[in-house]
Amino acid sequence: MPLQKARVCSYICRTPLGPALDAIKEKRRGKLSRGVMLLHDNAPVHISSVSMAAIKECGFTELNHPPYRPDLAPSDKLLFILNIEIILTRKKV
Repeated sequence: MPLQKARVCSYICRTPLGPALDAIKEKRRGKLSRGVMLLHDNAPVHISSVSMAAIKECGFTELNHPPYRPDLAPSDKLLFILNIEIILTRKKV
């Protein structure tokens, strides 16, 4: 990613945190004693130093998003169940 593009992305990502914090404080009065937990994916703009600094500046707690693992994809479980049902149906016929 070109440096200029990274700066723009980081700026865009950092800008909404201030208004978001104000909105959370207004809408969730009395519920911020434990702080705000932020969950986002591992996109480069989300883990950039500018974004991380903005998250810490706002006092958000960051929850790490696990890396994508195809062996843990929810669709695999569904496809496995459907495959078993198809096999069992064929054996009955």
